[in-house]
Amino acid sequence: MNFEEFKNSQNQANPPSLPLNESADSFFSGAPSESGNFGLSNNQPSQNERFLSQSSRGVIYRKKSGWWRWAVLIIFALAVSAFSISVFMEMQERQRVLNEIVDRAEQMTATGKLESNPLVQELIDKATTSSELAATSTNMVAKDKNRELAERYGSSFLGNQTSTLVIVEFADFDCPICLEEFPIIRSVVSKYQNDVLFIFRNYPVKGNNSIMLAQAALCAEEQGKFWQFHDRLFTNQGKIKTTDDVKNLATMSGLNWDKLNQCVVSDKYHQRLMQDSQDALDLGVRGTPTFFINGNKLEGAISVADWEAIIKKHKELTQQ
Repeated sequence: MNFEEFKNSQNQANPPSLPLNESADSFFSGAPSESGNFGLSNNQPSQNERFLSQSSRGVIYRKKSGWWRWAVLIIFALAVSAFSISVFMEMQERQRVLNEIVDRAEQMTATGKLESNPLVQELIDKATTSSELAATSTNMVAKDKNRELAERYGSSFLGNQTSTLVIVEFADFDCPICLEEFPIIRSVVSKYQNDVLFIFRNYPVKGNNSIMLAQAALCAEEQGKFWQFHDRLFTNQGKIKTTDDVKNLATMSGLNWDKLNQCVVSDKYHQRLMQDSQDALDLGVRGTPTFFINGNKLEGAISVADWEAIIKKHKELTQQ
């Protein structure tokens, strides 16, 4: 056997192996093609390669086109969170102020200690020159936001509706200092009924009984008997313990008890009382009674002499 015959016999016994890249193509492309090659040629990408390429482009497009939706959602969530926090903080602050006012009102009515009345002192003790009188007049008669807020519910009134001197009282039917002031302000308004307009507003801070009596007074107003009932509620302060007590006072005031009772039970004037209380808070009312004279605040009981001095000065200044 010569060398060529030996070489041919070796080739027949051990045929050459396939390159790695050719054998690997059969895993992706499946059965060999008719030409005998496994898979596609190098310059033609396989079907799986095209699919993967298209899928990748789709994912990238969706990522690029959808980011703004997430941004909007995040911004919206942050805005809602900020708003909720601000509302919660405002409610907490309102509650804190309300608690302080209630505590202050209880201290004033329990001890009888009243704060000084700076406006009265200014009118009586310090108004010594014409320039000071003019400044006082400006403060008393100027319409401002406090005056508008204090006078906006004027259904329970006495006196002259065209008067330029308007007195508003925030009071509680269970308040001892309000009871002390009750005969004073009633006598002053009766004496100067052509010179003043007096408006009564509820500020029931003493408890549930105060709220019930305030609602009953507003219900009495429906029957045109507010002031008759108002006077009896004050003169019987501390004696009104049961529904029968209220019924007796209503009957003596000329009220139809069935209508009054139905009105109170229906809680008809709950929103009105809430608005009165909110206005009092916005005006800085810290206890009862609190008066607003053409928008100027006075706290505590006011004597007859002080009221007459205020009315006299107002008349002098408006006639100049």
